[in-house]
Amino acid sequence: MSEADLKYWRYFLSIEEDFIKTLRYVDLSNDNYQTYSIEYTRLLISTCAEIETMLKLLCKSTGSNCDKYNISKLKKKLYEHEFCLMHEAEVNLSNYEIDEIIPFASWEKDDSKGKPVAPEWWRAYNNIKHDRDDKFKEANLENVIYAIAGLFIVEMYYYIKLKNVEPMPKPKLFGLEYYYESKKIGKYELGGIILRELPWKNVNETKVKS
Repeated sequence: MSEADLKYWRYFLSIEEDFIKTLRYVDLSNDNYQTYSIEYTRLLISTCAEIETMLKLLCKSTGSNCDKYNISKLKKKLYEHEFCLMHEAEVNLSNYEIDEIIPFASWEKDDSKGKPVAPEWWRAYNNIKHDRDDKFKEANLENVIYAIAGLFIVEMYYYIKLKNVEPMPKPKLFGLEYYYESKKIGKYELGGIILRELPWKNVNETKVKS
């Protein structure tokens, strides 16, 4: 893989590194989930902006011109293709006392009007962008770790599913070791984290309705 192709992965690693530094002051625990700070604000904004970039790359792989899509339109387009099981992707930080993380769980079903339901951490990101005075407390540990886990999952779809490569170097928090089974990822063994399965649907076998 070329150096240029790794620029997204390296950016993810830089976000991860910045988050790890915060663990010297705030332990990664459910008890601390509502802790908020300026640093969490910065991490949430930079992480979610990168998620949008990566989702657009996945969208472009379907042959769509999605440069101007917001996250709702990106979700709809991705769910017409192989990425329609992203809501099942689960991250479990087994070395920390926190619940398992499913960053895109809200994408399983649309709302009563047929519109995608944005993850809570994404809504927090938008709130902080547009109304930081009143919504500053939403820049908390819970939303940040969910966002970083979401970015990790999107990076995995990009590199493993689209590029068919193992991005290097390995993360420090999100350790990366996995195996292939019939060209499918069966289970990730991730050091402190287990990503149990990267859900993927073959649209040639199952027609996904738009």
